[in-house]
Amino acid sequence: MIYKSFYFYSIETFKSMCVSKNNTFLEEAMRIYLPYNAFTTSDITRLIADMPCEKVAVLPYINKGNARTDFANKFDAVCETADGFLIENIGDLPFLDGILTATGTPGGKAAGNKSDKFLCGDYSLNVFNAESAAFWAASGLNSITFSPEPEAAEQIRLANAVCKLPDGTILPEIIVGGKVIVMRSEHCFITDDPKYHCGKCGKNGTAGYTITDNAGNEFPLIGLPLDCQNLVLSAKNIEIDEEYVKKHISGDCILRYNILNDYR
Repeated sequence: MIYKSFYFYSIETFKSMCVSKNNTFLEEAMRIYLPYNAFTTSDITRLIADMPCEKVAVLPYINKGNARTDFANKFDAVCETADGFLIENIGDLPFLDGILTATGTPGGKAAGNKSDKFLCGDYSLNVFNAESAAFWAASGLNSITFSPEPEAAEQIRLANAVCKLPDGTILPEIIVGGKVIVMRSEHCFITDDPKYHCGKCGKNGTAGYTITDNAGNEFPLIGLPLDCQNLVLSAKNIEIDEEYVKKHISGDCILRYNILNDYR
């Protein structure tokens, strides 16, 4: 079975697409990924409350500082609406377990739940082979997004191999559209203000800034205002033909679209 997921970098983009005529694609979604603070925003929770798809909260990109504290403080509220969590690195597992222990919530290793939440792994976990996918399955993950670096054919071969793993408990996910993060930086590219916390990237960050390399390629920036950090996105979109994947895949797989400003 082929499923679709949609990963939103921006809460505002998700909201605007939900209330516009450009939202029919969400009817195809098996899963949507949203920044964790979307699940503590009342107008967003109202929008997603009746959506039949899985709603997954993305943990802080750089899990330290104010963002780490903010997520921990909002954990209970996020759990009220989110069905699961997307982890960015191996340190997120003990982090989630620590929150569960602190709140007295029962759950096994890497449960990441308030009893029933599931865990997904992002491409930053660098899964390039079936063995690493099996490791993450044993660690409690329900799905894993492959690294987008290999060619499409190689990712499809990997997905088919993962589908054949014993006790096939981890669902492969391939990014077929949109931009990916190429760098996470604790340096703010948006301002040179030495005091930081200038507010230029907005309360929830923004995709309104870019940096340009010597070849003229523009890399979008997303500000992380809690700790004055930046995400640098790829200049080019990943574009893998859906029909090509469907033709060559031999088991269950999720096709993921990363959405920055719009979806076509």
